[in-house]
Amino acid sequence: MVTISLKDSKYQCDSLKFVCIVCILAAHFVFLFVIPSAKVFGHAGEVSNRSVLGNTGGMENHRENELLILSRFIPGHIDLSLDATLPQWKESFENNLRSPWGHDVSVRTINNASHIFFLLSWDDPTIVPIGTEAKVQKGTDGSAIIFERPVERALNQEMSNSRVEGESGKEIRDSWYWVTNSPTSAGMITKAEEHNGNWNVLIGREIQVKNKNENGSSISFQPGVREEGFIKFVVWDGSKGESFEQINDETLSHYDFILLPEVNIYPKDVYIWSAVLITGAVLFLLVEQRLYKVRSIKVPKR
Repeated sequence: MVTISLKDSKYQCDSLKFVCIVCILAAHFVFLFVIPSAKVFGHAGEVSNRSVLGNTGGMENHRENELLILSRFIPGHIDLSLDATLPQWKESFENNLRSPWGHDVSVRTINNASHIFFLLSWDDPTIVPIGTEAKVQKGTDGSAIIFERPVERALNQEMSNSRVEGESGKEIRDSWYWVTNSPTSAGMITKAEEHNGNWNVLIGREIQVKNKNENGSSISFQPGVREEGFIKFVVWDGSKGESFEQINDETLSHYDFILLPEVNIYPKDVYIWSAVLITGAVLFLLVEQRLYKVRSIKVPKR
């Protein structure tokens, strides 16, 4: 008996179809996973390549130098640690900004779809310890994050609150504060530590706020939406006579902001169809292998 392998044109055509299916699947997964990641990291590059450093006075208007602040999505529980080397903070996008009086501030922000937190770090050689009595210290150190949204872009829960700060004007405003003599503000989650002449301050709260009266804070966040000129930062050194009251916040740098959702910007049915495609490709391969064995026939020797 002689074994003859029949590699005819039909089989070659089927093999070509299989190769095409594999290529389509590969391109599909590149589009599904790689492109969204590249899009996110592209935003990060925009942030790192456009850092703003104002004059040492720091009171110049920097509206024309807006940056993009990205709040990275972190699944599950957020560790309220001030250690920037933790994975949750290392995965975030760091922004180096300049605050009034020449303070260079590192800003990181993360969210888990229910809460959002900011980690601010800056050098302060004259740190005023937390809880120091006012009669002993020259002033309090502190930081503030200021949010502004035009009234015409207000969310429903913001407009339903009749006491939204700035409602009678052109913007809805919200300010988050941390100061050494009163480190915990109502409705906010704050934490701070002194480390090698630096302040590390954590401040955050729930992403959605239904009632300002519950926590004194009004702004809600929209996942995946770019908010132009939405956020401002300021820190001050009380030992040098600096204070938030001296700030005209209209002169502060305005930064664009995006609350990143989970990296799944496509409808969930795409993943279902992906599973169907994979299953189809595997079945096609199994059928081709079986047909190949059938085509290899044995014929009697003459």
